[in-house]
Amino acid sequence: MERYVLDATVVRTALCNPDGPSAYLISEALSDNVVLLTSCPLFTEYESHCMAPAIWQPSGLVAWQAGEFLDGLAALMRTVTFPAGWLPKLKDVVCELSLLTAVHGDADAVVSLAQPQYGEACNRFDVALLSPQQAVGRLNHG
Repeated sequence: MERYVLDATVVRTALCNPDGPSAYLISEALSDNVVLLTSCPLFTEYESHCMAPAIWQPSGLVAWQAGEFLDGLAALMRTVTFPAGWLPKLKDVVCELSLLTAVHGDADAVVSLAQPQYGEACNRFDVALLSPQQAVGRLNHG
């Protein structure tokens, strides 16, 4: 079974577009077709992204809906822990947390809408870097 780390851009998009590929990945986890990994620091970033009114208001959502989305996501994901002392490889701290979670969680891929910010870092750790559409295709085509 594939093991994915969703970066904060994908989680935010899933919240605002329940019919898109980002949300589809979460529904696949609900059906036990994929394992979604997170870490406490990465989930804090999800909360930061999703609880900002500027994110959920344009989609017609209210704060409690964003909170329930995050509660459900937290219950669904497997939490990865990692030791202190990681040396930064990326300029973006949120991408760094996604990569760190993927490496220590033995993930198959980081799923991101911000792929250029990862550069070649995922390759160095033998972790695929996929868009949500690529991840969905990979799940649906084995």
